[in-house]
Amino acid sequence: MKRMTYIFLLAVLWLTLTPVQAQGASLSVSAYRLEEQSRLGVESAVFTLYGADGAALGFTQQCGVWRCGGAVMALPTDSDGRLVLCDLPSGEYQLVQQDAPQLYRRMKAPVKLTLDDGGALRVEGRACQEVAILHRSGSAVVTAAVLGLCSVLPAVVRLALLWGKKRL
Repeated sequence: MKRMTYIFLLAVLWLTLTPVQAQGASLSVSAYRLEEQSRLGVESAVFTLYGADGAALGFTQQCGVWRCGGAVMALPTDSDGRLVLCDLPSGEYQLVQQDAPQLYRRMKAPVKLTLDDGGALRVEGRACQEVAILHRSGSAVVTAAVLGLCSVLPAVVRLALLWGKKRL
């Protein structure tokens, strides 16, 4: 009985000290906007990752990260503007933004990524730790401001005329 206990303890010790082999590399995508010299995350920016063959990769969400091998292809950023993709095999990829949050412009060109066998990331040929995307406010902001000003302008002019005639 002591011998079986000893073998069991050795097996448990071996399992706990043996490093787990990674399934694949991880990729971190962050969507930011600049505001007064600070980076703030952009929530709900939707991305799709395409393989070298041009086919969209499917993912499944587990514990806040997206694992390769599921059915979901439209991947939104979280409330901090982050998107973490795991278990990616080495190879070439293209990251395409499918949708941008309201008042932001969508990325027009895909981002070319390469993951090597060691999990190192290269973005557009340069070594990086993560893919960082800067979102700029779109023309919708200017349009909304102009439309808002045009709809309020007649009322303001009328109030100014009444005030000038002391009828207000």
